[in-house]
Amino acid sequence: MLAPSRTAGARPDPRYGDAPMQLATDLTFRCPALTLAVARARQGLPVWHYEFDLPASGGCVTHSAELPFVFKGLPIGQPPLNLQRYWAAFARSRDPNGAGMPDWRAFAPTQASLRFAQDGAHVVTGLRRDTCALLDLP
Repeated sequence: MLAPSRTAGARPDPRYGDAPMQLATDLTFRCPALTLAVARARQGLPVWHYEFDLPASGGCVTHSAELPFVFKGLPIGQPPLNLQRYWAAFARSRDPNGAGMPDWRAFAPTQASLRFAQDGAHVVTGLRRDTCALLDLP
């Protein structure tokens, strides 16, 4: 269940959209993915979680914004990294890491994720933790 008082104060963000768009993203994608990642990591299963924070066309970051970077091999950051290489490594070995790529640590219940952004890849924690804590997810 979501507490209305918390969402009423959400501010528009140029990358994540207005409050309704942010809430829809949290309810549909972000919070369920984080809940599943936490549950699987607690079971001792390897999990790699990421947040893609780079709009392909300079607009809002939306679900599937990473696809041109995966399928067209578009570079991210400086020095450029290639999301396509992470996905290919994961498909081959069930681990996204490979030679010559920044290390992508496995997800932990403390919510350590990798954020892909204009300036490259960075480890982040607590992605929308406050908002996701308001949801009653299994």
